[in-house]
Amino acid sequence: MSPSSPQVSLAKIYSLGYGNRTPEQLFDLVRAKGCQYLIDVRSIPYSKYYRQYNRESLEQLCTEYGLKYLYLGDQLGGKPEKGELDEFGRADYEKMTQRPGFQEGIDRLKKAKSQGYSVALMCAELRPETCHRTRLIGTALSKRGLEVQHIDENANQITQSEALGRFNNGQDDLFN
Repeated sequence: MSPSSPQVSLAKIYSLGYGNRTPEQLFDLVRAKGCQYLIDVRSIPYSKYYRQYNRESLEQLCTEYGLKYLYLGDQLGGKPEKGELDEFGRADYEKMTQRPGFQEGIDRLKKAKSQGYSVALMCAELRPETCHRTRLIGTALSKRGLEVQHIDENANQITQSEALGRFNNGQDDLFN
């Protein structure tokens, strides 16, 4: 499927982390899912150890692999702004979802899917349950009726509820 001929009914939203994957491994996973876009959702799109995943390098790699690169870390990144921490000093994802920029980012994902584009949300963490892709973005998408599929550390596809189950060690969260 080429970027110019999307099929709305087949459009999906995936998420994955690069971790210790080579660019070839990462892009093979993304292309195998039929994605037209790699969407970088890191707040800071640079890596101290894996420079091939720095924003400019990644954008060039996307071109080489026939994908479009889009940076949305300024809207969908997991780094909290001032006043978005809970009483324990951790990111308060509920507060973060209230940002106008965050809502705009989610709207962009919804629009891409409605226009028939499959996209891959990319961050650094291999395990989806430890990343904001699941607990922040995936939860917000689910609340809007949009399904996200996570590609885990073993290149297996898991659902949003499976990823959350891993985070909660299979326990239901009684407080949500």
